[in-house]
Amino acid sequence: MMKIRHLLALAVLAAIVTGCGKKESAATPMPAVSLIPEALIVSSIAGTAVTPTAAKITAKAGDAIVLTGHIAGRAQPFVAGRAIFTLVDTKLPQCTDGCSAPWDLCCEEAADIAAAAATVQVVDAEGNPLKQSLEGPLKPGQTIAVSGKVKQNDGIIFVISADQIAVLK
Repeated sequence: MMKIRHLLALAVLAAIVTGCGKKESAATPMPAVSLIPEALIVSSIAGTAVTPTAAKITAKAGDAIVLTGHIAGRAQPFVAGRAIFTLVDTKLPQCTDGCSAPWDLCCEEAADIAAAAATVQVVDAEGNPLKQSLEGPLKPGQTIAVSGKVKQNDGIIFVISADQIAVLK
């Protein structure tokens, strides 16, 4: 009987300590710190901009480049929790047929969207995408210019690591 009381007392004590620890953590959340570099969003970008469609023809990995297009291609063009989004050539217009997400380009063929799309990422010093979405400072449907370096181009998949982004409209 004494062992049972002792075990019950330990179980209650463990539950109280564990419960208190969780409650305290929830009451004092960590402050949010932006991982997005201050110099990322700029008012303009120097250089001649090309579309993702044109860049896929000539650009090679490591090339410095300026791309222009709109943040589009799917209902959620931003990757949740990562500084990655889809940029699509403005030759593919956003849908005007009353879609709730005109930037998803639902009026266009999937093959046409893929041919005109690039993946834009903002990376850390090791080359890994930042663990914070760019949605907020940027919005779906915006027309932008992006300067950076080509990370990958195989004619189908085109990835640019962005140094600067300018919102054009």
